[in-house]
Amino acid sequence: MTLTELLNDPLVKGDKRIREEALNLALNQEAKRYKLEIQSVTFAVNYRTNFGQEVAMVGSTSLLGGWDANSKGVVLTWNEGHLWKANI
Repeated sequence: MTLTELLNDPLVKGDKRIREEALNLALNQEAKRYKLEIQSVTFAVNYRTNFGQEVAMVGSTSLLGGWDANSKGVVLTWNEGHLWKANI
């Protein structure tokens, strides 16, 4: 039974509570079906710095320092060709 067929079923269509529950169940099943599990992400940026400088990545999450670029965040590692990388 498709989601459309389910939502058009007379029993489901006639009762708002049953309709909402059926919709929630159907959406949860779809979410489980397409669940992705990301193990890690590699960030890379090509940027030329002066000797001794670093490149850091910050963001809203605590892992990325809560936007505090001065003392938190993820410091990228310099690679040949001025390619800075971090694996999170």
